[in-house]
Amino acid sequence: MTPADWKENLGPILFLTVIGSITLIPIIFPEIFAPIALEIQSHITTFGVWGPVAMVGLMILATIFSPIPNSFITLTIGATYGPVFGTFLALLGSILASALAFWLSRRFGQGFVDKYIPHTHMIHSFFKNNAFMTVFVLRLIPSVSFDMVSYGAGLTTIPWRTFLIATFLGIIPGTVSIILVGSGLTYERSFAWIGIAIYALLIIAGVILSQRMMRDAKKQ
Repeated sequence: MTPADWKENLGPILFLTVIGSITLIPIIFPEIFAPIALEIQSHITTFGVWGPVAMVGLMILATIFSPIPNSFITLTIGATYGPVFGTFLALLGSILASALAFWLSRRFGQGFVDKYIPHTHMIHSFFKNNAFMTVFVLRLIPSVSFDMVSYGAGLTTIPWRTFLIATFLGIIPGTVSIILVGSGLTYERSFAWIGIAIYALLIIAGVILSQRMMRDAKKQ
């Protein structure tokens, strides 16, 4: 990147870093949140084999009741089930949740979406050029609203298959990073710092890619 590119991207990177740092609060203050994570872990494990089902269901429910933060649920899954099984559960829950939001949006339209996720029109223009890359890049940036992308994409002509593949590939790095941060609260502390490093790189990479997409869109 040239100095001009860095100057152009610095503002968005700093903004998303501040917003995204909310997810990292539990690891910055482990003495406060580690006991909470352990308490949640003890309750979830009492469900036995139904615990994972409950967590996936909670992620899907959070799509309908958007005030429930997806990142906190993902952190909880990481703290409870660790980096491997936790990643699987979080990816499964995210894909099912995004598919539900996409279907609801496409089935009931703009009026329905505006009741849950306002301002989805802000991302509509991005889908006109390369829908796959748009979804992929927006999914890469951890700070971008998960539900806004899902509901917003449903209002466009992007095919189901394209949306789901781009979503799956785009959420893998961010999901892994948050799961590692959650795992760092109850498992190995080093997991958390690896997760933080991945999270920071995703913010920078996502902003750079999104800026390039906007420049390409203006040229067309």
